[in-house]
Amino acid sequence: MSPTEAEWLARHPVIRLAPDPEFRPIEYFDSQGRYRGLASDYAALAEQRLGIRFQIQHLADWNRVLESTKAGDTDKSVATS
Repeated sequence: MSPTEAEWLARHPVIRLAPDPEFRPIEYFDSQGRYRGLASDYAALAEQRLGIRFQIQHLADWNRVLESTKAGDTDKSVATS
């Protein structure tokens, strides 16, 4: 990890993460509203390895995810590069 990345993580102990709610099998919310899929597994691994915490935001659809990210209400949307 670069010093710049480490500094950013230190300033953001909780990262607001907005998954695409219907992008199976990559990421989705199950019938109980839990974040699931391959991306959720990577998010959990990142939390463990980096000592960070993701606050999962359950937004209605992909357009809302993009709007929230552009507005700065979300720090990261997962299924983007």
